[in-house]
Amino acid sequence: MKYMAIALQFAAAFTGLGAAYQWYKASAIALPGRLTVETPEQVTAAFSGAPDAPPGGVHLTVNSIVELHACLVAATSLNKSAAFWTGAVVALTALAEVFSTW
Repeated sequence: MKYMAIALQFAAAFTGLGAAYQWYKASAIALPGRLTVETPEQVTAAFSGAPDAPPGGVHLTVNSIVELHACLVAATSLNKSAAFWTGAVVALTALAEVFSTW
């Protein structure tokens, strides 16, 4: 049973590395290059059709929110995957401990 415990410990180690890589990828997701924040005056000018209205009006802000949401969804997916693999590490380590006591 000692060899089974060692095999499970190696499996836990490699699974832990996989989980760490998932956490790293989640932390390395880059935000969009340009997040546009408009002042209330710019939004009012965009809706009124004033000549000094920002190009694209309030759509720039909406597009920025959509891009930010896409980044958050990607990070959430990677965090969920990393949490699953971290749980697998705990299970493999517990099994290795059980096999090492036999």
